[in-house]
Amino acid sequence: MHLAERALSEFGSIDAIVNNAGILPMASMTRCHLDDWHNTVDVNIKGLLNGIAAVLPQMLKQGTGHIINIGSTAGRRIFAGAAVYCGTKHAVRAISEGLQLDLSERSTKDGNTIKVTTIMPGLVKTELPSSVTHEQSRVQFQSAMDNYEHPLLPHDIAESVAFALSTPSHVELGEIAVRPTTQNF
Repeated sequence: MHLAERALSEFGSIDAIVNNAGILPMASMTRCHLDDWHNTVDVNIKGLLNGIAAVLPQMLKQGTGHIINIGSTAGRRIFAGAAVYCGTKHAVRAISEGLQLDLSERSTKDGNTIKVTTIMPGLVKTELPSSVTHEQSRVQFQSAMDNYEHPLLPHDIAESVAFALSTPSHVELGEIAVRPTTQNF
């Protein structure tokens, strides 16, 4: 909320937000790591909701804005040891789609042009492996990332964000999946 208030006071409007939060405390669900599950939901879902709540009232007042939520291809394809993470990234897609539907319905009444885009990256070379709390899983994930020949880099996702933001006011990109060309998972 404080960042949104500061942006509004300094710039007079809030044109866009990029909700990019994610942790992956990877471990089999059979281990029942409740604290990890709660932390994942708090960061990956509640963080997203808090970001939306921080900017949406101002965007509704302005009648314009763009909410970009960073999900993951893991929101479409579940993998072992990451069911809770995958579930939270599926929730990002569902929340984004629901928000878009609410805004579109409201648009017919108030004319707002607020857009919602979900960007779903595949394997991106980031610090995400450091959030894995199960040591063996963290080491395996970091090794897989380090040895992947051509992972995405953060600037690849930034270019996707810039592309979504560059569309004309009547064009909304609902979802963008961005994967390395060799990714098969």
